[in-house]
Amino acid sequence: MISLIPFLQLAAVGVLSHVIERKIERAGHGGRVVLVRMATYVICAGIALYQWRIALRMLGIVFGVHVSW
Repeated sequence: MISLIPFLQLAAVGVLSHVIERKIERAGHGGRVVLVRMATYVICAGIALYQWRIALRMLGIVFGVHVSW
């Protein structure tokens, strides 16, 4: 069964970063938008890696392989 939680997490990060980027641009600090985008990419990568970890652990359970991490 596919969970919608990771998709909702990624959507929330995307929407929140967009709002922050718009506020920063309107305040006249357009150059700092890059920092928000970089942080967004790091957060999204963290969510993706966490979900891969869960998926690999489930595959390990299905095939009887011990996944220590």
